[in-house]
Amino acid sequence: MNSIILDPSLFLLTPPMDLNHRSRGTEPISSLPLKLRTDRSIGLFGARRDSESLIGAHIGVDLLAPANEEVFASGPGVVVQVGPTTTGWFVTIHHFPYDLGIVTSYRHMQSVVVTKGEIVASGKLLGQVVAYSASTPSHLHFELRQVLNESLLAEYLVIYRPDPTLPAGGPPITHFDLSKVSPNLNLGDTWHSLPLNPTRSLYNWEKNGFKNDPTTRHLEPRGKLTMFNEIVRDRMLRFVRVQVANSQNQIFLPLLNPTPDEVSLIETLRAAFFRQSDVELVWRDSLFFSDVQPPKMKLLVELVVHQ
Repeated sequence: MNSIILDPSLFLLTPPMDLNHRSRGTEPISSLPLKLRTDRSIGLFGARRDSESLIGAHIGVDLLAPANEEVFASGPGVVVQVGPTTTGWFVTIHHFPYDLGIVTSYRHMQSVVVTKGEIVASGKLLGQVVAYSASTPSHLHFELRQVLNESLLAEYLVIYRPDPTLPAGGPPITHFDLSKVSPNLNLGDTWHSLPLNPTRSLYNWEKNGFKNDPTTRHLEPRGKLTMFNEIVRDRMLRFVRVQVANSQNQIFLPLLNPTPDEVSLIETLRAAFFRQSDVELVWRDSLFFSDVQPPKMKLLVELVVHQ
């Protein structure tokens, strides 16, 4: 009897448009921008790839959230932009380690509680989601980007260096003076950076948060696989879909830059399907892949193959 348990891991960031590009380091983001909980889903309905050009493309993800839902920093860093727009306030954070040039942007907020230059910790409260239009549900627009303008990034790195004139052991620094940056230039400006796809990050966070939660785990009856195929659902994202005999449940595994464990799992599923081995599947209702194409998607958590 073989048992494989999915275990999320770090991965190299992959932009949604330029698949030949890779970031210069592993992902620095460490927490969710919204609270994830089992009694109410947040759902991805953005992250579309409807063009090979960035013009007119949706270069972030939209996370469903009620008005007044609190928004949090996805990792430690420095607030480099705060400002109002026609659809609410926005905040942009330059994340540690700063030389990687990773920034996140949070849009559609009714209020913000941070200021430009402020140093924030992972999970720091940034503001609250604004009530959107009658035809569009309230949501947080979340972007993950990598700065490509090396000279601009260098200006910020100089500002972040410790001041040698300050006495050792003094009070911790809580703000940086970003007024020293060249006028009309900002790390948060989209033309200085490349959009990265945060979908895998969000999926990993969901798996981390609920992989051992007994209230979300369900066991399929032991049986043979009657279905094993690959489909496209939910804004053109690819999934492996399986089904066990005498069950109505279709169970999915997202194909988002698969980890080695996930590649091994897919091959094990394929072998069990063609050999008609008995399997036991553990699944849970997804919090992330939901509200996109009802009903909620059942995600594969664990597989046991009986030889």
